[in-house]
Amino acid sequence: MTPCNVSDLHMTWVQSSSPFGSGDFTLQNQSNKDCLNGYTGSAHAEVTMTPCNTTDAHMEWYVWAEVSNGGTNWFVLQNASNKDCLNGYTGTAHAEVTMTPCNTTDEHMQWQGQAG
Repeated sequence: MTPCNVSDLHMTWVQSSSPFGSGDFTLQNQSNKDCLNGYTGSAHAEVTMTPCNTTDAHMEWYVWAEVSNGGTNWFVLQNASNKDCLNGYTGTAHAEVTMTPCNTTDEHMQWQGQAG
C-alpha cells in the first residue's frame, strides 16, 4: 500500500468482464498485466498478483456492498472463491492487502476507483 498516484501504471487496474457470471470481473494491473488473485491457501491471507487465468475463481471479484461514507460512495470487493473481502489495513509492520471476512463498517474494506 502506497499513496495514490494516477500516473503510476502500477496503481492502474483494468476491470474486465469475467466469464464466470453477470456482474463479476477480474482486476488486471496495467503495468505488468497480472491479475489480482485472492487465493488464501497459505499461512497468510495476502492478496497476490499472478498471470491472469479466466478459469481461476480466485481471480473473480464482485461488489459485495456499496457504502456511502462522508458523501462518497465506496465499494466492498468480495472474492468469489473464498467469499472474503479485500482489506487494506496497514497498522502492522507489513502494509499488505489481505482477505478477511466482509464487513461494511470497516473502512479498511472500502475502496473507490479514480479515473486518471
